[in-house]
Amino acid sequence: MHRIMCVKFYLCQMASQMPGIKKANKIDGVTFVPGGHIAVADFQMDGYALIDL
Repeated sequence: MHRIMCVKFYLCQMASQMPGIKKANKIDGVTFVPGGHIAVADFQMDGYALIDL
């Protein structure tokens, strides 16, 4: 059995305000989240790990 993996991109709405990124001009496939720190905590509760680069 093959396991299909995918990558999803999330963008913090608060952080996107500084460079002027809006929903209308974001890249297709990028999902806005209200706050990045909250999204990270939610994903960690779901079993995901943060890879700090």
